[in-house]
Amino acid sequence: MNPISVVGSINIDLVLNVPHFPESGETVAGGDLQIFPGGKGANQAVAAARLGADVTMIGRVGDDDFGHQCLDTLSNEGVDTSGVLIDSETPTGIAQILLDPDGHNQIALSPGANFKVDAEQIRNHLPEGPGLVGGVFEVPTLAIDIAFQIAANSKSTSVLNAAPPLHIPASLLANTNILVVNETEATTHSGIEVKGVDTAIEAAKRLCESGQLSTIVTLGDKGAIISDGNTQEHHPAFKVRVTDTTAAGDTFCGALMVAITEGMNTTESLRFASAAGALAATKMGAQTSLPNRSEVDEFLSTSEQS
Repeated sequence: MNPISVVGSINIDLVLNVPHFPESGETVAGGDLQIFPGGKGANQAVAAARLGADVTMIGRVGDDDFGHQCLDTLSNEGVDTSGVLIDSETPTGIAQILLDPDGHNQIALSPGANFKVDAEQIRNHLPEGPGLVGGVFEVPTLAIDIAFQIAANSKSTSVLNAAPPLHIPASLLANTNILVVNETEATTHSGIEVKGVDTAIEAAKRLCESGQLSTIVTLGDKGAIISDGNTQEHHPAFKVRVTDTTAAGDTFCGALMVAITEGMNTTESLRFASAAGALAATKMGAQTSLPNRSEVDEFLSTSEQS
C-alpha cells in the first residue's frame, strides 16, 4: 500500500450543543463546552491512519497548549508529524462549532497558523516517491497547488477536497486526479444548484470538464455520486442514527484515500468511504468519532445501503 500525505488544517474544535441555531441577534443557551482536536486536514490524516494507512501530516500549529495537544493527538494516532511546523507568532487554528439536536452543524473558523503553510514548507517536507497526496482548503491554495505539482511529477495520485468552497486555480485542477465536494461546494464550483442526485450528476460532469479528473459529490443521506465526465455512478447512503456530522465528510475523504491506495475499484472505494463516513456521524466530536478498520469492516458486513 502506498503512503498517504495530507496537506491541510490542524485545529482545535470548540463544540457547543444548542436547541436550535441562533437567528441574527439571538442568544441561545447551550450545553457544556466540549474541546476536541480537529481541522479538516488532521481529521483526514487520522481517519486514514486508523484505517491502516501510512500517513504523513503537513500543516502548522501555534506554539500554544492547543497546538501541542493537536501534535500529541496526531502522534498518538500513528501519524508522522515531521511535516508539521510550530509557529511562534501565530496561534493554533480554532473552529467554533454549534450542533443542533439532529446532529447538523454551523461552524465559524479562525485559521490561525494554518494560513502560514507555504510553498517552502511543502517542498521541504512532502515525502518523495509515488504515493497519494490529499489536499483540503483550510490552508493557502498555493501550498496545495505546489504539493499537487510535486505529486504529478512523482506519479502520485492526488485527491482534492475543495472545502470550504474557495476558488480553484486552473493549475491546481490540472494536477488533480479526484475532486471531492459536498452539495454546497459542488454548487459553488460548478454553477449548477445541487438539490439531489440528478443535479449532482450534472454538476459533477461540468466539473470534470475542467481537466482529466473524476469528481465525487457527497450528498449526505442521499449517498454520493462519482463521474469521470462520461460515466456516472450513484452510491446510496448507509442508514445510521446521526449524532454529529462534524467530521463525516473528512472521514469519507480519509477512507477514500485508503481505498485508492489499497487498489479498490470505484464501487468498492465509494462503499468503503461511505461506510466510514456514516460511522463517524454516529459519534460526537471530530477525531474522537473516526472509526477504526475493524469497525468499518464489521459495519460493511452487516449493513445495507438505503
